Amino acid sequence: MSEFVLKIQDLEETLKDFAFVITTDWLKNALSDTDCGVDPANENGSLAVQAQLSGDDIVVLSAIQTSITAPCARCLEPVALPVSTNNSSVLSPMRKRGPLPEDLELSQEDLEVTFFSGDQIVLDDFVRETVLLEVPMRLVCNDGCDSEHVRKYLGDDPDNPEPKEKIDPRLAPLMEMMAAMKRGQKE
Repeated sequence: MSEFVLKIQDLEETLKDFAFVITTDWLKNALSDTDCGVDPANENGSLAVQAQLSGDDIVVLSAIQTSITAPCARCLEPVALPVSTNNSSVLSPMRKRGPLPEDLELSQEDLEVTFFSGDQIVLDDFVRETVLLEVPMRLVCNDGCDSEHVRKYLGDDPDNPEPKEKIDPRLAPLMEMMAAMKRGQKE
């Protein structure tokens, strides 16, 4: 079921405000099919939308405020990441057309058009994509995540040669590589 819906019959030719709560349950469900380890933080977020009719088109201005966590690229510990974005879109009605020619070339303007059909605009996918686009390609802890911390996490601590906790299986190839390097140094 869609959570963030604008009904076209409610829109006018002046900006109209809409407010939605981005619940942690909705965000958890929306992010559940990602394999990048992104989870919602422990607090609800908000989606503020202003929309208006502009001829056949609809202008949508939105502001998303929420928080998520994602794993650090070095130590895999969760890192809090605030999400705060402002977006604007112009949506045009989808018109039924015949088949498009095979040699059709689209301009940059053509690629930026977003379409809607029916009597409502569902913003759920837009909110999900916007949140995911805010996750950096390589997220690193702000403090305490250095090579020494990572070495201890991997069990390569000279003061304590045995790891304190079970090693994440995704790090097994690194453990094997470290062991091979150590064997090579001893020979």
